[in-house]
Amino acid sequence: MGKIKNKLTETEKYLWHLISDNPTEIIKMSITQLSEYSNVSPATIVRTLKKKGYSGYTSYREKLRTECSENYRNFRVLEEADKSIQNVIRKNEIELTNTLKNLNYADIEDGIKLLQNADRAYIFSRGMSELTARSLTTKLQLAGKYTESYSDPNIITELSRNITLDAVVIFISLNGETSELVEASCILEEKNIPTIIFTTNENSLLIPASTVSFIGYQSIDDFFSNYEVKSRLPLDIMTRIFADSYLVRNNNH
Repeated sequence: MGKIKNKLTETEKYLWHLISDNPTEIIKMSITQLSEYSNVSPATIVRTLKKKGYSGYTSYREKLRTECSENYRNFRVLEEADKSIQNVIRKNEIELTNTLKNLNYADIEDGIKLLQNADRAYIFSRGMSELTARSLTTKLQLAGKYTESYSDPNIITELSRNITLDAVVIFISLNGETSELVEASCILEEKNIPTIIFTTNENSLLIPASTVSFIGYQSIDDFFSNYEVKSRLPLDIMTRIFADSYLVRNNNH
């Protein structure tokens, strides 16, 4: 019940992304100014922040002010760059910071266990996420895990029907809505094959069928909005942490 109660509505998700992507602007605003800036009511602002664990707008803004102050001291490039370049740098910092905040230690350990207990790993991805998949495949192979990576939709669908219980399947998908990946995840769920999901969409259709899911943060700002080349930084960060953690655990054993 708690999860359902705290689930953000579409309006609240829009607001949360807006304030997360513009911390240096939000810091200067009162709740009334933010309401006008975002076109949502003050009540919606408070409700959204409470669902995210804050007591209200004031506590969120104070936390934001502390974080931004520390970050500006840490990054000299932000003092030297003009505003447009600052925005570019900030976009990447926001994606990195919020992705790390989303990570759950228990999920990392659970994912490692699934990988350790499997005789082989399959990695499914499509589009630009294939680059992340290739990197993870190489790292797992170097760590001694038999790993295969596939991006062809027909092969993914057919292979999912033949994968056995001694395997684990890893899905890498930015939006988590790619039809052939969703179809494969449903097939694997019916067969009780363990799956690990890396995505940036908390409402991804892949998540309900997954054994372990990692959800990164993707900024709504996109400098190449007319092309399907959105940043895979959140996926790269999560899979890198996962692969390195797997190697560390194996070396410890």
